[in-house]
Amino acid sequence: MTLIDPNLIQTSTSFDRAVVEQAVLFLDLDGTARHCMDEAVPGFVNKIEDVVIMPEAREGMKAWRDNGGRIVAISNQAGVGKGYISEIMIARIMAETQKCADDMFDMILWCPHDPDTTPCRCRKPGIGMPLRAISELSRRYPYEVVARDLSLFVGDRPEDEECARGLGVRFVSAEDWRRGHSQLPLVR
Repeated sequence: MTLIDPNLIQTSTSFDRAVVEQAVLFLDLDGTARHCMDEAVPGFVNKIEDVVIMPEAREGMKAWRDNGGRIVAISNQAGVGKGYISEIMIARIMAETQKCADDMFDMILWCPHDPDTTPCRCRKPGIGMPLRAISELSRRYPYEVVARDLSLFVGDRPEDEECARGLGVRFVSAEDWRRGHSQLPLVR
């Protein structure tokens, strides 16, 4: 893989537009941005009607957006691989999550693999999903370069923190973030 130093990029000749550094909020969903309402499988959202965005998370997302940052949801959904829920239902739940979050997500990614039977690179703590997000954001917004040093990963589990570390971005616990710490993109 070739990495380009964003400090070397001044303008994009195809767009004749300045390239800007972009801060991204990588946000875990269950237990971080969404309440986990499912009593049958605690800790997860498995029905559309159970999608509830935490008010503090909505405020944090809005503050990030209002300051020019992008937001990407990164979620492990092993229930698909274990046969508890279909990927179509997960897609519907994610669409409802986007709606309930006032369409603030630039992207929602999930890993459907069962870690016990299907090893993969996308499942957190692996960095496959955030790397895919960075790649996709660069295609959607060719005049932006994701600046990892300005970005933030928020989650409630050790694999979220490990993913952030592997990606090279700051990590803040969901609890601290929802209390209002480190909500805004860093500005140079």
